Amino acid sequence: MRLSISGSGSLRCNLEVLVKYFTVICLSLFSSHLFALAPYERECEIYKQYTYVTVGGGPLPYPIPTLSGGYRTQNTSYGFDLNAAVVLVAPTRIATKFAGRYLHYFNPNIGPQVYAGIGAAISPIFSWKSSANWAGLGISPELLIGREHFSENGGTRFWEIVIDFPTYSTDEKAYKWGGAWEHVVYFPYVYFQYGWGF
Repeated sequence: MRLSISGSGSLRCNLEVLVKYFTVICLSLFSSHLFALAPYERECEIYKQYTYVTVGGGPLPYPIPTLSGGYRTQNTSYGFDLNAAVVLVAPTRIATKFAGRYLHYFNPNIGPQVYAGIGAAISPIFSWKSSANWAGLGISPELLIGREHFSENGGTRFWEIVIDFPTYSTDEKAYKWGGAWEHVVYFPYVYFQYGWGF
């Protein structure tokens, strides 16, 4: 993805600070809302696995649609998640993101559950305006927090926030900041997702 932001060093610092504060505030509000929605229930042993699809948007502040699918397991308080997503990162570029995550469930039970995860993502990026159709490879640590519940017919539903930060790119001109091209993106990519389990 090629982004261009020009300006002085002070502008760069101010934007970095604003992005960090915005991300911390969003995460704090989201986390508080999740824990408020999850009623306390006695912890019990939970063993389940399912495939899922998600729809969402991001990275913030851009309302770009995302679509993904994956496989998730839970063994009481921990679980694992494998995910593949398609993201339109620019008018002429599309990224396919593959992620692996470890999940921790804070209140494992048969009702609503709050969870957090950590993992890594690899994102091959393709351009249909490039002669080679190849625009580089992105690699990033990944964090997520979410809430899982059941629908009226017993199906698994969840919504979550996913954060990629920082993102390293094999394209030396992946990101322009302060007039210079960089291959590391130093602000978080934040995605919101809603999922259906099968």
